[in-house]
Amino acid sequence: MESVSINVSEQTHRALSDLAEEMGMTMGDTLAVAVRRLIQHHMGQDLTARLDAEEIDWLEADLS
Repeated sequence: MESVSINVSEQTHRALSDLAEEMGMTMGDTLAVAVRRLIQHHMGQDLTARLDAEEIDWLEADLS
């Protein structure tokens, strides 16, 4: 796997390192899981948001 460096605060690095150790994972894998869960959370927020008028009109459109 190709890797890149990112700049994070010492506090974030420490938290990620501690979490990775606790989970028995590498820091990279731990970060990948965290990012995936954040994406899923964001998608969940989008799916539970109220529909706007245009979306409601589209869903109620007569397609016959």
